[in-house]
Amino acid sequence: MKKCTKCGVEKELDEFGNYLYKGEPRKRTFCKPCKNQQQKERYQEAPEVHRAYLYKAKYGITIQEYDELLASQNHCCKICGRDTPNGQGRFVIDHNHLTNEIRGLLCSTCNTGLGNFFDNPEFLEKATHYLKTEGHYG
Repeated sequence: MKKCTKCGVEKELDEFGNYLYKGEPRKRTFCKPCKNQQQKERYQEAPEVHRAYLYKAKYGITIQEYDELLASQNHCCKICGRDTPNGQGRFVIDHNHLTNEIRGLLCSTCNTGLGNFFDNPEFLEKATHYLKTEGHYG
């Protein structure tokens, strides 16, 4: 059992997240619900700080580099050319999942499409052939 330093309630150890301190596993001082609430509050106070952190941590770029990439694409999806990102209001950073190399910025529809085809060009070529022969597009 452990007492949460935020809500003051004593809870089971599995109610506390794990982290490493100098290579040693430890339990957080806040319980998971309190930690989640704290993160929501931080995000609401400064969403751009959170966005900058995620871009740097996940993709190694700054918001300025994101904006430059978007400008180089004429503020459009690199696949379909739409100027509206759909989804969460921004174009998605598409990247190679093996090398983490950024391929471009996509609308959420195109990004989801690539994901549904497992980023496999052969599947996409087969889908294109299918649409041209069976889908009345050819």
